[in-house]
Amino acid sequence: MTWREAFISQARHDFATYRGLTRQNACMADRLHFLQMATEKRARGYLAAPASPAPPALTHAGIVRMFQHLKSDLALRQRLGYTHARSFSRYLDSLLGIAGQIQSLAPAIAGTTQPNPEYPWRDMGLNSIVIPWKHDFRFFVDFENANAAKFLKLIAQLFELVA
Repeated sequence: MTWREAFISQARHDFATYRGLTRQNACMADRLHFLQMATEKRARGYLAAPASPAPPALTHAGIVRMFQHLKSDLALRQRLGYTHARSFSRYLDSLLGIAGQIQSLAPAIAGTTQPNPEYPWRDMGLNSIVIPWKHDFRFFVDFENANAAKFLKLIAQLFELVA
């Protein structure tokens, strides 16, 4: 098994866990935690050299970069039914905001003053410490909107269509 395959396999598991937690209406922090991990690992797998003996870079900021790379993936574009590169690029661009939001949930990016679903952080405005499982993640609650649905659909398709 290659590093790429291993990261993609673990990402599939994390995404399946996200879906299971969503079906169970689990707390938003738990769902977002697994979604963030799934997309991060999926990006690492996608961006890794296919047969490289070296593990992919351990970056938490790969989701947006993966979306940028996907724009030039002709095979994926065709498999998703896009005949024109420009329309495919616009489609991916429309999802960059959500990709960035999910990417920013990684504790290494969020730090100790921004929301993340894994570790407590300090809300600088209220000067209080916030516990993820008690936080409503209102910023992400509208995850049932159409753009979020497109994002989740694309992530699912990436597991089906791209190694």
